[in-house]
Amino acid sequence: MTVKPGKRLDAFDQWCIRHILQVPFTAHVINQVVRTRSAQPPVTQTITARRLRFFGHIVRSDSDEDHKRALNAAEGLETSYNRERPETTEPGSVICPAQSI
Repeated sequence: MTVKPGKRLDAFDQWCIRHILQVPFTAHVINQVVRTRSAQPPVTQTITARRLRFFGHIVRSDSDEDHKRALNAAEGLETSYNRERPETTEPGSVICPAQSI
């Protein structure tokens, strides 16, 4: 998970906890106090822990299982692609098939 979606999930989680505990924003209660009242870890910690647990399950599995074979097959694939803005073409440089007739 990247930083931006993680922050958004944590913000939504904090809003939900405030709503469940009926803590209005006008009460000026800081988020750490609300978090300790709820005794809930941030949702990104829970997601990270579950992803690591799932990864451990995959790594320890037998090599003939489907998910292990898919993981081993994906190791050789290149996932790089051009993330830059595509090049623009000049208006007269594109030849339309109808023009060549």
